[in-house]
Amino acid sequence: MIRAEFGWALRASHEEYTVLASGGPVPGAGDLAEAFSRCAPDAPADGKDEDPPSRVVLDGVRDGRFGLTFHEWSRDIDAVGRPIPLSRYFSVPYAVLASGGITYRDLYAALHAVEQPRNGGALRIELPGTPAGEQAAAVGRFGFGRVAAAASSLLDGPVTVTRAEELTVEERLAFFDAVAALLPYGRRAHLVASTWHDGAGGAGGEPGLAFAARTLDGSSELDWRAPSPAVGTTAAAGYLRRLSELAERRPPSAIVAYLAERTEPLAGTDAARTFQILDELDMPDAVLRKAREGRFSYDALHRLFASGRFRELPSDEDRRYLFNELVLRGRIEDLEVVEPLWTEAGGDFEALAKAARAKLWRLEPEPATVRYLWSAERLGFADAFLARLTERPDPERSLEGAPGGEAAVARLVRTRSKAEYTLTFSALAGNGPVSYELFHQFASEPGTDLDDWYERLKRFVPAEVLLPFFRVLREDGAPVDADALSRIAARGPGCLKMLLRTAAAGGRLEGVLPAFAALLSLGAIPDPGFWAVELTALDSARAGEQGMLDALLMRLDGPPRHLENAAAGDWPKYLEAFELICGLPGMADPVAARLTDHLRDWSWQRDPRRAAAVLGLASAREDVPDLARVLLAGRAAEPSLIEDARYASWRRRVLTRLPYLAAEEAALTLAALRPEAEPEQVARLCAEAIDRRTPLEEVVDHLTGSAWRLGGDQVVRLLNGIRHAFTTLGWTRPDAEEFALALARAIVRTRHPALVEEIREHTARQTLLEIEYQYQLLQNVMMDPLDDEVLHLSDRTRADLVELAEWVMSLARSSRSRTWFG
Repeated sequence: MIRAEFGWALRASHEEYTVLASGGPVPGAGDLAEAFSRCAPDAPADGKDEDPPSRVVLDGVRDGRFGLTFHEWSRDIDAVGRPIPLSRYFSVPYAVLASGGITYRDLYAALHAVEQPRNGGALRIELPGTPAGEQAAAVGRFGFGRVAAAASSLLDGPVTVTRAEELTVEERLAFFDAVAALLPYGRRAHLVASTWHDGAGGAGGEPGLAFAARTLDGSSELDWRAPSPAVGTTAAAGYLRRLSELAERRPPSAIVAYLAERTEPLAGTDAARTFQILDELDMPDAVLRKAREGRFSYDALHRLFASGRFRELPSDEDRRYLFNELVLRGRIEDLEVVEPLWTEAGGDFEALAKAARAKLWRLEPEPATVRYLWSAERLGFADAFLARLTERPDPERSLEGAPGGEAAVARLVRTRSKAEYTLTFSALAGNGPVSYELFHQFASEPGTDLDDWYERLKRFVPAEVLLPFFRVLREDGAPVDADALSRIAARGPGCLKMLLRTAAAGGRLEGVLPAFAALLSLGAIPDPGFWAVELTALDSARAGEQGMLDALLMRLDGPPRHLENAAAGDWPKYLEAFELICGLPGMADPVAARLTDHLRDWSWQRDPRRAAAVLGLASAREDVPDLARVLLAGRAAEPSLIEDARYASWRRRVLTRLPYLAAEEAALTLAALRPEAEPEQVARLCAEAIDRRTPLEEVVDHLTGSAWRLGGDQVVRLLNGIRHAFTTLGWTRPDAEEFALALARAIVRTRHPALVEEIREHTARQTLLEIEYQYQLLQNVMMDPLDDEVLHLSDRTRADLVELAEWVMSLARSSRSRTWFG
C-alpha cells in the first residue's frame, strides 16, 4: 500500500466554471479551469434527452503532479430541465504513483466514491498497487494483439477506440492500464486519456487515447470489433513488431514488470527513448541477434557483461561468443569487466591475445596494453600470453597488428618475463626485431643483469646473434670482427641497424665500426642511402667514434656530422680514427671527394677551430687537386687566412706539390667571392693577383664572373682600398696609385656602358665629397686662432694650391656638357 496525499476540487455548472470546494494542492484558477474542461461532456439539448455517459479523464502530469477528473451527472436539473454536471478533480505527486507502480484502476478504486474532507484540507488515501501478474493477465484478457496495437499506435499519435460502447468505465480504465502496461510507465506522465469523448468540438483539446463513437480528428482508429487491428507504418509498426518478438521469448508478466520500473517521464513524441527502453528489456537477445547479423555495438556488449545480464542468454555458447567479441573489440578499461568473468563467461585465450596485439603491434602502441599481460598473469597463463604477444605480426590477418610495436613488446619481455618463461624466450628467438630491441634496451637502461639474461637466452637465441650483441653490451667485450658482422648483416638490415644502435647506446661503436667499414669497402653493405641515414642518427660523445662515423658518412656520400664538435674536442683522436677508416681499400677517394663537396658549402674560413680541423684533414690529402682548390678559394671568404701559420704552411706545400695551382690561385679566390664580401677584402685579393702578374683585364673578368656585385658604390671603395693593399705588399705609393688607376681604366674600358655610367657617377660624387672634406680640413688647420680670415699658408703650399686649382679647372673645361652633348 502507498499512502498518498491528494489535492482536490469540485465544480458544478453549465455556463461558467464554478468551483464549489477545494482542498490541498491544486492548480491555479486558469489551469484548473482547463483541467475541468478537458474532454468534458456536452450537456443534452433539453431535459428529455438521454444523459451523456459519465467519464474519467486522465490528465497526465503538470508541475510534477498527476491529475484526473471524474465527470458525472447530479440529480439536480437547471432551469431548462438539463441535468447539472458534477466534476471532481484530483491531483497527486507523480513520484508517489511511480514509486508504487499505481495503475489507473488503482486510482479509480480509491477515488470514485471517496468523500471530500469538509474542512477543505488535503485528501489522504492509501493506494493499493496492482501486481505485474494481474496487469499481464489484463493484457491477455483484452487480447495481446489489440492491446499491443493500441500501445504501438500511440508512438505515432492519438488513438481512438471505436465500437466499444458496451464497455463500462471500469473496463475502459482496465484497457488503458493494459495499454500502458506495454509501454514504459513514464509514458503515463504525458498521456491524456478519456473513457469517453463526444467527438469534434469537445472542450479542452483532443486526448491521446479515448473511447468514442467515431474516430477523433488527427487520431488513428482502433476498431474494438476488428479481429486484427491495424497500425501505422512507422514507429508504431516497429514497436509492435518488437513487442511481438519479445512476447515469443518472454512471459508477459516479465515484460510488464520490467516496463513498470521505467518511470522516468516520457513525452508522447519520444519514440526513440521508448524503443531504447524496450530494447533494454530484450538487451541480451538483441545484442546476440545484432552480433549474429554482423552489427556489433561496443556499448551494448559492454553493458551486457558489466550489468551481469549476459546470464540471461540462452546458452553457454552464446555467452562465450559475445564475451569474446567484447574481449576482441573492447577497450583496455574493459579488462575490469572481463577478468572477473573470464571463467564464467568462457574467455578465450586467443581473443585476449589478439586484442592486446592489435593495440601493441602498431607504430604508436598504447602504453596501457601492459594491463592485458597483468590480467594474463592473474589468470595463470602469463608465459603463453607473452609468447603470443612476441610472435611476429601478420598484417594480412585481422587484429594481428603490423610492424611498429617491437620496442613495446621488448619492454614487456624485459620487465615482465621470468627465468622460467620458456615459451616467451622461444617466441623471442623466432622474432629477430624484438630480440634486437631487447638488446638495445639493455644498453639504454642501466642496471640490467647481463649475465642473468645471457643465461636465459643462450638456449634459444642463435649464438651468431647473441654473441655480437653481448660483446657490444659488455664493457670488456671483444670487438666484433668482420666475419661475425657479416653473419649479422646476412640476417637483414634490421639486425645490423640494431647492433649499431645498441653499440652507440652502450658507448661501444669503436668495437663495431671498423668491421662495418671493412664490409663496406668490400661492397658487402648495400643501400648506401639507408646506411647514411642510420649512421647520421647514431649519437656518440667519443672523438674516435665521431671520426669513424664521419669517415663512413662521407664514404656513403653524406656530410660529416661531428667535424665541427671534433675541432673543439679531442682532435688528434678524431683524426686518427678518421684516417683509420680512410686507410681501408676503396675508402680514400670517395671520402676525399665528399669532403671537397662539403667544404665548398661549409663556413669554416672565419672560425680558427674549424679552419684547423679542415687543414688537419687536408694535410693528409695534399695530392687531391680539387680539395686544394677549395681550400685556396677559402680566402675569398677570409683573405687573412694567409696570415694563419698552419694555412700558410699548407699552401706552400700544396703549391710545391701541385705547382700548376699557383697559376690558378688568383682565379680561384676571385671567382669564389661572395655577395657580402667587403670591397676592402676584394681589394686585397685583387692586389695579390696583380702582384702575381695577373693581367688587369683578367682580374676584372674574374670579379665580374663572381657572385660579388661590381657596382658603382663598390668600385669606388675597391679602387680606394687597392692602393693600401698594394702598399702592404711592399709597393711604392706612386706604383700603387698607378696600378689602382690602371685598374679603374680597365674596368671602364671593358664593362657594359650602363655599368660604366653608374661607376662614373659614384666616382664623381665620392671624389667631390672627399675633395670638399680635404679642402675644409686644410682650411681649418691653417686658420689663425684669433682671426679666422687669416690662413697661414707657406709659399710652397700656396703654389701647389694654385697649380691644383688650374688642374681642376682644366679637367672641368675638358669635359663635355651634358646639356649640349647629351
